Amino acid sequence: MKILAKKVFPVKTGLFFFVVGFVSLFFPHISGWSEIVFPEIAQVSQLAYLFWKILFVFFLGFSILNFLAVFFLQASLKEKTISFGLPILLATLFVSIYPDFSAREYLGIDQRVSFFVVGGRTRILWAGGIETIKNDALSLLTEQTDDEGFVIPETWSNSLKKLGAYAIKIDNESRSVLIYVPKADLFDSDQFIYLITYDNEPALGVLGSGSYRFWKIDEGVYFFQTW
Repeated sequence: MKILAKKVFPVKTGLFFFVVGFVSLFFPHISGWSEIVFPEIAQVSQLAYLFWKILFVFFLGFSILNFLAVFFLQASLKEKTISFGLPILLATLFVSIYPDFSAREYLGIDQRVSFFVVGGRTRILWAGGIETIKNDALSLLTEQTDDEGFVIPETWSNSLKKLGAYAIKIDNESRSVLIYVPKADLFDSDQFIYLITYDNEPALGVLGSGSYRFWKIDEGVYFFQTW
């Protein structure tokens, strides 16, 4: 029986269930980040986000079953201890990452939303850094615009193009530059915008939307989600 336990329910099987269960805990975070950084392929991570709770329960359940199998098939004490500790650790990590787990319907939403700005920071880093983006954006305040305040793409710097901008609008009155970046369209029509200004506080009126949340990335640099 002990040989059977080692062949059918080895400790490495429990480790596999632990690892995949642990990774599934971060599907909401990955989904929020990838929606900003890789919107073209973010649908995949969003689908994983939709089913992350089911996946976690599935792997946690198999981790528990693996422990029970190891225990009742007379494995060694060391194997029993490790197999017992893995589901306990997995459950502890879940409670630590999702302390408000009683709100099952909204579980993971806050974590996903909080990683929008992580994606926004990542885009800035990849495009040349905060100072480069800020200086290049504010230099557009001297450019000519169309009737709606949009600047033609030919005047954009390489850094702003690398940032992923598909439209840039300026407001000279508030000395603000709005940089629109794409998003995945699986869930809704929310818009993500960098607002860059000389002022310490963003001029919210230039957004043209009364529903938004925003994060301060640096002095004069803000990342908005509008809907």
